[in-house]
Amino acid sequence: MSCTKNGNASPRTRECKRINVRELARRAKRRAYQKVEAVRRHVAEQGGLPFANLVAMERIVTALEDLGYAYRSRVYPPWVTLWAFLSQVTSPDSSCAAAVMRVIAYRIVTGQGRCSASPSSYSAARQRLPEAFYARLACDLGEELDALSPSPWLWLERHVKIVDGTTLTMPDTEANQAVYPQSSNQKAGLGFPIARLTALFSLSVGTIVDAEITGTRGKKTGEITAFRTLWRSLRAGDVVLGDCLYDGYSDIAQLHQRQVDVVFGMSQSRARDFRRGTTLGPGDHLVEWSRPRFDKSRLDRETWDALPPTMLMRELTRTITDARGKRHTITLVTTLLDAAKYPADEIFKLFRGRWNCELDLRSVKTLMGLAHLSCESPEMIRKEIWTYLLAYNLLRWHMARAADTYAVEPRKLSFNNARQAMQTFTLSVLGASAPQAEQLYEETLHVIASHRVGKRPGRIEPRKVKRRKSKYPYLTAPRSSPKSLAA
Repeated sequence: MSCTKNGNASPRTRECKRINVRELARRAKRRAYQKVEAVRRHVAEQGGLPFANLVAMERIVTALEDLGYAYRSRVYPPWVTLWAFLSQVTSPDSSCAAAVMRVIAYRIVTGQGRCSASPSSYSAARQRLPEAFYARLACDLGEELDALSPSPWLWLERHVKIVDGTTLTMPDTEANQAVYPQSSNQKAGLGFPIARLTALFSLSVGTIVDAEITGTRGKKTGEITAFRTLWRSLRAGDVVLGDCLYDGYSDIAQLHQRQVDVVFGMSQSRARDFRRGTTLGPGDHLVEWSRPRFDKSRLDRETWDALPPTMLMRELTRTITDARGKRHTITLVTTLLDAAKYPADEIFKLFRGRWNCELDLRSVKTLMGLAHLSCESPEMIRKEIWTYLLAYNLLRWHMARAADTYAVEPRKLSFNNARQAMQTFTLSVLGASAPQAEQLYEETLHVIASHRVGKRPGRIEPRKVKRRKSKYPYLTAPRSSPKSLAA
């Protein structure tokens, strides 16, 4: 039946065309909605960040419930606040204004509507969340990944924790100076407040299992005192690896009572005589240590009385020649007394692994920007530190996934390459469909696993550079003083 009349379209034909146009418009709208919905679901899962799939809403809500923290439905609920804070500390532009812009983009993509561009609400949301919330997420993630380490990543089937400390600077405010005073060698108004960060690192996967934040001046701010606080995260069967700062009798004895073994460097002030004791091999013997005299400035009487009068220890020494031809003598002390189960070569190999914590601290301070913080109050300073540590542990988690997928040890992968790969993945995945996002992530894991850290035994790195950089003159008087203004 013809739909035309005198060469013109009949009313029925015109109605059919209108129906077809409406149907095509509906289909196009449906396809566009499905695409936006796919992006919305993906961004909702990712939180606009490369790590939000690991800090899922369920994990956050569980941590808040355990802490007894009540919250309401706001523009900045705890999970959005945390994701924005993570994006802030991992982005080149770490300002609150930039973090709010990312939240606005997140809300538009997820169909929630635009919010205010003022950072005041976001700042208030960060302050509302308790410090324990940030610390809980960071430590739980680091400890969980260490516990999941497969046997080939461990040292002789043992979980090893490395302890070390470093210092961080922050804005020079009265509140920060009161809690984290600057160095006593600097004049008032010319220095920055300094905090000490003492951390336990997992040797197998590189995560920070626990950390303690203190000042650098005053009682109970030393690295040893902070280390004793971190014993809460040590489990029976662990091995603690540290330098000669930690070889104190009381600490080793108390750790041994907790069924925790140690491998520490031996301080130069401690007497050593390898002609004494039971010889296990060249430069390897068992010797009996005696409890030191009571010193109330170091220990209370009850703790001192609980220490064993003597303790059997294993001392090892070895002379090595570095790449420059210089000879160095390394002396270690350990509670691993079985020479057959723990050969001297394996113990020295383990101690060389202690340098990994120096590289880990450099990664989180230099590559991620933790060296100088930005918050202006002590409470927010601690929250900022924990957020950095959480972001660091999340990157380590992705590195562990890549290592497990491609059968390589996590310690052989480049941290900086993983950081760059995850940042690129975040930018590429926002407009991708779910299958494309999954494929992009698999390719990201491949990129992470393909960049290995080279073997560099005895590497020499002279602190000399060729390029000259111009610098401003140093400030020699407080900025508000007449002398400074005159200069």
